[in-house]
Amino acid sequence: MSPPPDSARGPSHLAIDGAFYRTQSIIARDLAVLAAAVYRRRHGYLRVLDAMTDCGIRPLRYVLEAGADWVWANEGNPDLATILSHNLSVLPAHRYRITHQDAVVLNR
Repeated sequence: MSPPPDSARGPSHLAIDGAFYRTQSIIARDLAVLAAAVYRRRHGYLRVLDAMTDCGIRPLRYVLEAGADWVWANEGNPDLATILSHNLSVLPAHRYRITHQDAVVLNR
């Protein structure tokens, strides 16, 4: 599979093998990052929870493009731990957290 279009906006090392990635959702991801950047500019900080992150493209873009101070990348499937860790490894360790919990549990 070729690299997703999002990788043109971020690092080219993005791995998606085995993770869910929908190329048609690029506009939604772009708008989410734009909204996050506006929030950061207005409030002076940005902390984001991506409860179902899959390959981690959104948390990566939140930090690199929206200037998020910290992101929580949660993926319920622990089999994606290696892919997720790889994709977020370009970020400083203090800027993100990776967990593998059921997304429903995070909202309690």
